[in-house]
This record gives sequence, C-alpha cells and structure tokens, in this order.
Amino acid sequence: MPSIRFSLCQACDCKSFDFYDTTGLAPGLSTGYTGNPSTYSGLVKFKDDNGDFVGEYVVTPSGDATIFFNIPFDKDLANTLGDGSYIVDYEVRDSSGALVGKASQSVIFTCSIMCDIENLAAQYLTANGKAEQIVVEKINEASQRVRMAKILANIGQQQLANSQLKIAKDYV
Repeated sequence: MPSIRFSLCQACDCKSFDFYDTTGLAPGLSTGYTGNPSTYSGLVKFKDDNGDFVGEYVVTPSGDATIFFNIPFDKDLANTLGDGSYIVDYEVRDSSGALVGKASQSVIFTCSIMCDIENLAAQYLTANGKAEQIVVEKINEASQRVRMAKILANIGQQQLANSQLKIAKDYV
C-alpha cells in the first residue's frame, strides 16, 4: 500500500483551497502510486474540531507534486469552511473502489481574520500615516492570537486553535 501524502492550504481569495497530492509515483515498493495515478480517485473530507463531518470534495490523484487543484468551496460549504481549524482526511481508492491508502492532517484557515486585521489598520491610519496606539495594540494582539492558533492547529489542538481565532476576531 502506498504512503499517501498531501498538502492543503486556503487560497488567497478566501473562497477556495489549493490541494496537492504529494504521494508521487512508486520508484520502489509501497512508496507511491503504481501505474497511472489518474486511474485512482481521491476524496478530501473536512471535520471540525469536534471530529464532526463538515464536507467533502472529490479530487484526482497525481504522481506530480507540482500539480495542484484549486477547489472552490461549494455553495453549501461556503459559509461552513470559513476561518477555523479542521481535520482533513484524504482517502485514495482504485478503480474497483478498494482503499489504496489514506492520510490525515490538521489545517487552519485564517484568510478572513487576516483581512479584518488589515482593514482595521487601514481604517484607523491618521492623515500623517500613524495609527492610534489603541489600534496598534488591537492589531498586535489579534495577530498574535492568529499565530498561536496556527501553532495549535499544527500540533492537532483544533479546539484551542479555534478559541484563539475567536479571541482574535473579538479584537477586530
């Protein structure tokens, strides 16, 4: 069974995500796909910080890690997959439907909160290009909370990550 690997990040438009299948082709035993990867099917599943199912997307696996899919959030999930920390499962099946392999990882989406922070900074700049001290403090605190949320998500602490994002949103 190949060792399934992937990378996923929120796209800059805040309305989609970029998905990379980094499994690669098999140069030896069980290190990647054998044959044509396009004969496999992939399913990307999102779960919230409680492990509850949020949504799923179908992708076509690739043996080339430089190829990615920009996947728009569908209408039903557009509001569900906003800023937050998620557990993402990627399952790959062959043409008969048999499981080839799967992988999981934590991801965090912070696009909207980062835009809010930037908008706050732009909104409160004075005519001479300096922000009021209270605004600088809010921007700094919100930015720190977003950074902490990213760290927590990367170590699998989705609930704590989401609580940090909520606090950051309160600042902006």
